[in-house]
Amino acid sequence: MENKKTEKLISFLTSTVIGLGIAFAIAYWRGVFEADSALKALSAVSDGAFVTGILYTGFGLLLLIANEGILDIFGFGFKSLVYLFTPRKLDKKATNYYEYRMKKNEERAGKSVNTNILPIGVGFILLSILAVALAYSI
Repeated sequence: MENKKTEKLISFLTSTVIGLGIAFAIAYWRGVFEADSALKALSAVSDGAFVTGILYTGFGLLLLIANEGILDIFGFGFKSLVYLFTPRKLDKKATNYYEYRMKKNEERAGKSVNTNILPIGVGFILLSILAVALAYSI
């Protein structure tokens, strides 16, 4: 139990540090250090945090819905297209969508998807909003 908590904490911190790196790179590219006013500097910080927040939140939501099996229909459709346009024979074990979905649910049962980037992304968006609020209050 303790090992799992430590693993989650390390994963959370790693994702946060990577996000901070991305936000810093974008803010640097936008000229945070060459800004001649606080408004421009905070605008660059806001841009970096917002882009990072949108990326993290989007990927976090995508991981969340993919883990629930909502995107299974696309996998089944792609697999069916491959079998339709190639000389391979269709697997008799999963000939319809229901059986394909049940097989995927069994494969997903023991796995847990790490969705810690979702709250980190929301945090970056809130940081962006805070930077904008600070910029316009000065």
